[in-house]
Amino acid sequence: QSQETRYFINIAGVGLGALVIQKLEKSTSKLNPSLKYFKYILKGFLGYTKKEVSCTSVNWQWRGKLLQMVIANGRYFGNALSTTPDAKLSDGQFQVAIFADLSIWEYLKNLINLKTGVKIKHPEVSYHTTNEVLIESLEACGIEADGEYLGLAPATLSVLPKAINFLMHPETK
Repeated sequence: QSQETRYFINIAGVGLGALVIQKLEKSTSKLNPSLKYFKYILKGFLGYTKKEVSCTSVNWQWRGKLLQMVIANGRYFGNALSTTPDAKLSDGQFQVAIFADLSIWEYLKNLINLKTGVKIKHPEVSYHTTNEVLIESLEACGIEADGEYLGLAPATLSVLPKAINFLMHPETK
């Protein structure tokens, strides 16, 4: 398997998000982008099989059935979802949100939290901080970054501190 280096600024998603991005990339639907995104999330829930994934960081490890993982520099992505409300573009750290064995009903019940940036309190949801994480899966598990499908795990995601200078509103730091 060949290795390649890819860069992203905002978020990388593992699991369901990668499937949604694949469907969006192939879509010819005339729906507005927000409705199209929500449509593919719901369709993804109905057709997605959670993958057995392991994540390894210097400070923490996680392994289990994964619906979606978000590795983020920023707080918002997609249709204004905020899965990582503690993320700061300038702190040199990823915020990682792991949504493990959640059902579509649990997701929908927490949609308002995802829209308003409130952390979800649920035994199948966890939050972590790291500057590098190794993602591995025994099953084919997709990865996307900043809305572009990249391929399948394994992958190592690392922060490149201060790699790009941004003009930022003070509230987003």
